[in-house]
This record gives sequence, C-alpha cells and structure tokens, in this order.
Amino acid sequence: MVSVGANGGRGVAWVRFASNPRVLTDEHAPWKLCYPRDLEPKGTFTFLSVPDDEGRVELTRQEDAHGMFVGFPVYETPEFSVRVPDGERFGFWPGSHNIYIVTETVTEVTDTAGNPDNGPTIYRTWFYNSDGSFAGWIAADRIGDAATDGMMLLKDDRDRLITIDKNYVVQNVEQFVWSDGSAASPHKLFPDLRIGFFDRRGELILGKWHESRR
Repeated sequence: MVSVGANGGRGVAWVRFASNPRVLTDEHAPWKLCYPRDLEPKGTFTFLSVPDDEGRVELTRQEDAHGMFVGFPVYETPEFSVRVPDGERFGFWPGSHNIYIVTETVTEVTDTAGNPDNGPTIYRTWFYNSDGSFAGWIAADRIGDAATDGMMLLKDDRDRLITIDKNYVVQNVEQFVWSDGSAASPHKLFPDLRIGFFDRRGELILGKWHESRR
C-alpha cells in the first residue's frame, strides 16, 4: 500500500509482485486490504480519520495547528463529538461503534542543577459508547486487539498486559518475561500469530512467545 505525496498527496496505490499496481478509489480500501484492524488512522497532521470494521462509520480527529486549542483535539462520528486533552491515538472497539482514545501526558522533572526536562509519559485509554456517553478509562496504553473477538490489549506502567472485554471489564493480567527472567515490555502484538515487537534496552525486538504456567 503506497500513499503518493504528503498529507494525502495524489492518492493511494496497491502494489503487488504478481500484477501491475492500481490506484485505489475507495477511501476505505487501505483498511480493508491490510492486516485486519492493523492500519492506523490516516490523513494530515491536523486531521485524521479511521473507518469502523464494516467501513460504514468514520471516526475523525481534528486539532488546531496553532492557537489556544493546540493539544485539545476533537473526536467526532455522525453521532457525537468529544474534546479530549492530550488525545493521540484512537479507533473503534473491535466489531463495535464504541471508541477508544489514548492520551499521552508528558511530565516534567528537574535535574540536580534545577534545569527542567521531560519526565515519564503517562498513558491513559478512555472509552466512549457509540452514543458519545463516557464509559470509563484505564491507566494503560492500548497496544492491540486480543485473540478473542471483542477484546483489546493494553499495557500499564509496569509493562503488564491487560485484557479488557467489550463491557470494559478486565479479564486477564499477564507479564511477558525474557529468558533471563526480566520483564519484557510489549510494543505491538499479534496474538493470533503469537509474535510481537518488544522494547529492550532501547531496541525494538521482534519475538515469538509461548505460555509459561507456574
């Protein structure tokens, strides 16, 4: 899948080894042709959108490029509109029109000389029902869908993997570990394939896992 030009550019083309490339005219085609639910929202740096799983409803994110509302993006569907400070990544719940919004809040620390610097980033994932009503939030970062339909995977500040069902109830809490017993920090997971990307001492590692029962 190739997008020609910046911020939407001239269009999107589908390129394959076995045939000539073709221009995609369906605006939702990239999400239909990629690995299921893996393609992130697309658009410009101030306006992004993503379709639902059926390609019928679109969720958009719009943020002012300058002025007092920078950092306060608005998320909209035909049914509702909500403004979420520090909102970044977003999308629909699997097989649903309910949505999630991940916020990233940068903290500030000072060194021994009193100079300010960026501290740890606080991640929260906020849940909204399809009618726009607030459903709840969790102090964790959404990193993918679970292998079980209707569930999602999130990571907390202790690198634990949390599984939440479509009713926003925590179903499982797990911890990935390396062969030496140290905690592994998941970055992106494909649980149906049992592979994923993990952060390890500043490097991004592609790994495969197996369950360990104690």
